[in-house]
Amino acid sequence: MQSGLHVALAAWVHSQVAGEGFLACPELPVPLVLADFASPRSMTDLQRAWEFAQLTNGEVGLGAPARVAGAGGPLWSRHRRLLERMEFATRSWSELEDAELAAARAVLFTDGQGGFPVPSATFNRYQEYRALHTTMLEQGAGAAELTAVLAEWVVAGDKAAVESALATVLRLGLRSTRAVAERERLALHEDLLPTTADHSFAPTGFTPLSAVDPTTWLEGRATLDELDRALPPEAPRDTWDAWWANRVGEVRLRFVVLSLHRSWFTVEQYAARDWRLRDGEQASAGDGRAGSVPAYAARAYLVEVVELAVASRVVEPAPAPPPGRPRAPTKPGRVVLAPGGLAPVVLRPRSPVTRLAATTLRPAAVTKAVTVPRRLPTLEIAEPGRRALVLGHVQLLDPVARQRRLWVTEALLAGPSGPPATPPPTTQGAFLVGLGCTVVPLSPNPSPTYTWAP
Repeated sequence: MQSGLHVALAAWVHSQVAGEGFLACPELPVPLVLADFASPRSMTDLQRAWEFAQLTNGEVGLGAPARVAGAGGPLWSRHRRLLERMEFATRSWSELEDAELAAARAVLFTDGQGGFPVPSATFNRYQEYRALHTTMLEQGAGAAELTAVLAEWVVAGDKAAVESALATVLRLGLRSTRAVAERERLALHEDLLPTTADHSFAPTGFTPLSAVDPTTWLEGRATLDELDRALPPEAPRDTWDAWWANRVGEVRLRFVVLSLHRSWFTVEQYAARDWRLRDGEQASAGDGRAGSVPAYAARAYLVEVVELAVASRVVEPAPAPPPGRPRAPTKPGRVVLAPGGLAPVVLRPRSPVTRLAATTLRPAAVTKAVTVPRRLPTLEIAEPGRRALVLGHVQLLDPVARQRRLWVTEALLAGPSGPPATPPPTTQGAFLVGLGCTVVPLSPNPSPTYTWAP
């Protein structure tokens, strides 16, 4: 994939998820092959898990490119250093609340390789149904189809159990975050992190798991002008402008939006008011730019260009000047008159009525409304199986594609004990083009009403 084009493709995909958060793009598109990173089955998968963790946990900031190797290190290193220096208010949970938190985390996470917590099969299955239901809702599926998928989500996707566990974690986290911080600090200890032959890392999972199979990705198409309009104002666009400057055409692509999950990072920790830093360091300024952790990547955008049909932009020549207009440059301030004849001018005295009207002041009349011409929206007939968007078209999910997603997810969750699954087709043209990022709230923001140790 050509550098510069990836910025606009990431912006276009970002616009499909309602533009939540802000967009951060790497300076170059990064080729990427997905696997089930929670349960790597080979050293190749383990190496890919480390690479994915590096790409999705680098330094991101509003209006800046996504950088993997920042001065502060990856997100797990910056988060761990803050956890080690946090001082908490003197309050704690009861034993019953501790048991509630442990039960909720047992629904959401399980022990992976080496004992490191990873998303559970229940949580992954819930997220698969959630992503499927959201996609169908955005594509305007019928009430009967939505009801059928929702019923499957409730029964097979453990919707009630997972949402109850999430609500419990959020409720207890807003009261006191000491237990959560201690658990994450211990999990991020260097001796407990998974390692490759050369590196240690904190695993980062993704959903939907079916994205491991590229045939489950959505297809779309957009013109270069539509890609340009998708760029948010805060995104750096120098590389895109340089690539797009003299081109027109259309691109057809396949893409997937991955939701990122980290068992070792809780953003609610930064919004809590029961901790502080003695050295006065700012964890986040709340603006997405300043602080140790100003923002984090919540989504990853993967794109494969199927077809790129572009041509050079044709610049129309400037029209010829009208007759009588000087062709040679004139001196500044000098008025050049068109050639013509001279005629006598008869001067007459002004009319008294004219003088009276010119010297009499009257109140201004009611200002007339200025009518601004508006371009009426036009309806476009989409191709069969596609949905027309404001910027381009996106393929609709048919029942076969939905069942393919669920089948791939179940095959991955079954693991080695399950029936052997057909290996998903590999694609050599898939690239990580951008990250959907969330701003970390202002922190620390300790409450003056809490009791603090001297």
